[in-house]
Amino acid sequence: GSPCFCALWRVSERWRANTGRPAPSADLRPLDYNVRTQGLRMGIEGFVVFFLVTALFSAAVAVVALRRRPDTAARPAGWMLLAVALWSFASAFEYAASTLAEKLVWAKIEYIGIETAPVFLLLFALEYNRLQYLMTRVRIALLFAIPVTVIVLAWTNEFHRLVWSGFSPPLASR
Repeated sequence: GSPCFCALWRVSERWRANTGRPAPSADLRPLDYNVRTQGLRMGIEGFVVFFLVTALFSAAVAVVALRRRPDTAARPAGWMLLAVALWSFASAFEYAASTLAEKLVWAKIEYIGIETAPVFLLLFALEYNRLQYLMTRVRIALLFAIPVTVIVLAWTNEFHRLVWSGFSPPLASR
C-alpha cells in the first residue's frame, strides 16, 4: 500500500514485460481494496498511518496550546485540536477494524470529535477576534446542544436508526 511498494510493483511489471518471466518479487501483489488517488496507490494501511500521525500531531499541538492559557484563544484552540485528534485517532481504528461491530464502535467514538470540533472552532474564532463578550455560559451551552444531541443519537442508533439506517461493506476497487 505504500508509495515504495507501488514503485516496486511497477519495476516488477517492467521486468515481466521486458524479460517475459516474473520478477523475483512478483508474488507481491497490491491489495484488492487499494484506493487509487491521482495515480498513487494508498491502501487501508496508508490511511491508518495518516490518521494516526494526524492524531499525534494534533494532540501534541493541543497540549502546547492548553499550557498557554493566558494567550489569546489558546484554550479553545487546544480543545479544538483535541477534538480533531480524537476524530483522527478513531478514524484510524475504524479503517483498521475488521468487523462491522468494531467499525461501529469506532464510528461512534469518531462522532464525539466530528461534532465538537466545529463548536470549538467557533469559540476559537470568537476569542481570537476579541469577541469574548459574546460567549456567555448559556450561549456556549446552546452551541453544544446540537452536537450533544447528535452524539447521543449516534450512540443509541440501534434503538431508532436515525443516524444510520443500514450498513454495507465498501466496494473493492479494481
